[in-house]
Amino acid sequence: MMKQYQVYSINDADQFDANDYLTITDEVAFILKQTAGMLPAYKEDIIVSYLKDHAIKNTWITANPLLAKLVSSNVLPTADIEALFDASRNNQTFRTQFEAFLKNKLQATVSS
Repeated sequence: MMKQYQVYSINDADQFDANDYLTITDEVAFILKQTAGMLPAYKEDIIVSYLKDHAIKNTWITANPLLAKLVSSNVLPTADIEALFDASRNNQTFRTQFEAFLKNKLQATVSS
């Protein structure tokens, strides 16, 4: 049975605020837990790029093949993150803020 995900409606003037998207925060926490022991090379780039566009650069795959395989295997709960990226395609400011939030959360674990 597939998990249902939220359907988001992002308007042109909307700004990203993590407090408005608690399911996103939950998904990020789970991703962090599942990837904690993996190499940090391109970690945030691989995760964000795949969830945003379903694309991972070959350089990143070569540097961190286990993470690339995990992210692209669709076993991580990412439906809400992907849905929010999809819903914000026409609001570049929102997408940029959302992407910065994700990268910040993912980098925090790499440097700690």
